[in-house]
Amino acid sequence: MEYLAIIGVPLLLWLPLYVAALVAKFSHLEIPRKFLFCIVCLIIAYGTLGIVFPVVALLNLISSFLLYDWIKLGYKSLAGFFIYFEEISTYIVLTFPLIASFIVPAKLAPKWQGLVETYS
Repeated sequence: MEYLAIIGVPLLLWLPLYVAALVAKFSHLEIPRKFLFCIVCLIIAYGTLGIVFPVVALLNLISSFLLYDWIKLGYKSLAGFFIYFEEISTYIVLTFPLIASFIVPAKLAPKWQGLVETYS
């Protein structure tokens, strides 16, 4: 079972690159500089962590420092939200780049030829 994790985790981490390569290879659009397209899609897909992670980190810090006081003061519904958020925050951070790995190439591919012509 460990071998599955050893093989599966790198494949999952490079998923944005694989999706961009499939879009570049099999797209009906003419995509110049396919390798650069794949790298840019990889960078943008993992750059979305910069959008999600500060919010998740802030909510985790709030829950770790204020949760006990809120329970003690009787704000159990507010504390319950943060307890639930602590459980799902890892899934949010992991799934956001995976979703972006499919959206970014699909949205970037039609505009890619104009971008390459503009900046080359």
